[in-house]
Amino acid sequence: MKKLYAIMIILLFLTIGRCLAGDAVSSKAQIEDLIKQIEALKSGQFVEGFVTSEGIGHKCGTHLFLGLLSVKDQIEPSILEKLLARPERQTYIDTQHFRIHYDTTGTHAPYQVGIDVDPADNIPDYINRTAEIFEYVWSFEIDTLMYPAPPSDDSAGGDSRYDVYVSNVGGAGYYGLTQPETQLDSTRYTSYIEVENDYAEVGYGSNPIVGLSVTAAHEFFHSIHFGLDFNERDGVYPNDKPWWYEVTAVWMEDVVFDEVDDYKLFVHYFYDYPWLGLGSFSRSLSDVPRMMHPYASCVWARFLHERFDRDIIRQIWIECSRVAGYNVLPATDYVLSGYGSSFEEAFLEFTSWNFFTGERADTVDKFSEADEWPDISIRFYTEATPSLYPVGDTFTSDDLVPEPLGANYNVYRTWPSYIGGLQFDFNGEDIYTGNNWLVGVLGWDPASDTLEKFYIDVIGEGTLSFRDWGRYDYLVVIPTVFGFVPGYSSYGYSFLTNYDENLVGNAPLFGELPSDTTVKATKCVNIQLYATDLQGDAIWFSSDTLEGLSLLDNGNGTAILTYCPKMEMVGFSVPVRVEAHDTSGYDAKQIVFYVVSPTDEVFANMFPNPIIYEDGNPITLQYFLPDTINAGDLDIRIFSVAGELIYKFADLSQFNSGFHEIPWNGLNSKGNQLAGGVYIIKVRAGKKSGSGKFAIIR
Repeated sequence: MKKLYAIMIILLFLTIGRCLAGDAVSSKAQIEDLIKQIEALKSGQFVEGFVTSEGIGHKCGTHLFLGLLSVKDQIEPSILEKLLARPERQTYIDTQHFRIHYDTTGTHAPYQVGIDVDPADNIPDYINRTAEIFEYVWSFEIDTLMYPAPPSDDSAGGDSRYDVYVSNVGGAGYYGLTQPETQLDSTRYTSYIEVENDYAEVGYGSNPIVGLSVTAAHEFFHSIHFGLDFNERDGVYPNDKPWWYEVTAVWMEDVVFDEVDDYKLFVHYFYDYPWLGLGSFSRSLSDVPRMMHPYASCVWARFLHERFDRDIIRQIWIECSRVAGYNVLPATDYVLSGYGSSFEEAFLEFTSWNFFTGERADTVDKFSEADEWPDISIRFYTEATPSLYPVGDTFTSDDLVPEPLGANYNVYRTWPSYIGGLQFDFNGEDIYTGNNWLVGVLGWDPASDTLEKFYIDVIGEGTLSFRDWGRYDYLVVIPTVFGFVPGYSSYGYSFLTNYDENLVGNAPLFGELPSDTTVKATKCVNIQLYATDLQGDAIWFSSDTLEGLSLLDNGNGTAILTYCPKMEMVGFSVPVRVEAHDTSGYDAKQIVFYVVSPTDEVFANMFPNPIIYEDGNPITLQYFLPDTINAGDLDIRIFSVAGELIYKFADLSQFNSGFHEIPWNGLNSKGNQLAGGVYIIKVRAGKKSGSGKFAIIR
């Protein structure tokens, strides 16, 4: 695998070299446009032409400075110096990791600059909230998720703390930006952040703390990106595509602040335009779908997280940092190999997950929040009965067909009263870039689904026979253009579909399986698998490959799945896909293993975490008891980090072993809201005790 990875990187470098040679010199007009956009951002004023009439602008301004640094040698030094200069603010406050710079008067003054009550310390409350939010983000992204801290800027900004400037950038349509500043080596830059001062222009005027929260998570992740791999973008300005930065930064927003869901405001730009490739990017307001696509494509990072695990994004970024230049696609493939998968296999499955949104959402086995997302745009749809087949069509490159890492969705309604199935013949346009056609057929109904892959030859032709179509409500043909070589052209295709009453031969069906199982770390748990086949065909089983997991196929339609997690897996949920195969097809299920401590520890936490009072979301104390205890033997209290008792829970009536939830109004024992900061939950359950942490953001 390492040898193959190296070959892919060499191929990618050769391709990038050709692209950079063609883009080495940007036109004078393009550079002037870039300068104008940066000046608009820095002006603190609303600028006509940088936000659409619907109020849509680039969410993040980081891309401007990535572009600027790639063409800095073509800009007059005096102009460049002004564009790269740090903001100047009137004052600042320091936290453990950050220096927050702000004005007390003028264009850049923060929201409600005169409000200073929480606490009354001669610092605007908005600035105190900014400090608390950024410290929480540091704790989550660095201490919890284990990303490396951004590199120090030494004394730039006044000292070695990471600098955050509160600025009026909303007039140009931005939530914030991360500006790379000093190059340390071939892959790393120092940086600083600017965040919007009131979020009024971007839709959060009545509750700017919400906009500030997701911006902090987003932009601070960019600072981590620049400390890992500043060059992880395809091409140079104006044709650069820094999509991977934005895909993962928007994903991080929802990881750190799950209750905010800012991404749902624009996720439709992915589902309305599925033929656009993952690498699509534009700075132009004349092409809003392509401009917003990188932010909406956070669903790709969500897929990797929910299908495999949360840490996979960190692993991909670490792998990216090992090679200077744009190499996220082979890096993704390399990391997925450690999960028993591949970029190709995962991307095909991702395209199928994207059909499970809106009313078709499966929030257990697919995207957990997709019931609130729009349906995918359908390219072709038919309800033809068998007598009306064959059915076919031809789409040219002008017909909204896939770009590399984009997809179409062609949907066939089935008729269960007719036995048989469909034969699909596919003919894709020739692709000369090193990419290839990748086509799957999804069988879907509300209770089950299956995904089968076409065999497509080197000239783009392939056939697939789907048996027993009546098992599903719809069959969905999903053609994609796949590969490791960057490209942004669309490719047409044609297809012809025939009904065949002889396409019978039932695929196996799993018997009842547990959807989730608790397992103690360093111990093992066995899951009995069995499947049946109406024709009596031989059945064989397969599963995901990961450390501690094994599958014993008994050869008689039964198997034993065994999982033995290590101690470091405590607290993780581990999804495992199992499949039962025969010559007609397969059935697939997912089992989630919840790994708990072998010492039966007591623990507690708050949901949501952090708590943002302004959101108005209900607050719930969650705790786990390993054993059933007697009434009166349970005590749960909240303390400040200084040890002050804040609240004692009364009337605790849930004493049985297991997980429990009780509501909390978020008030201390005096009936007041808590100040912003970190708090400790301490639990005593009989002779055992445990603790947890949560944060309040005001």
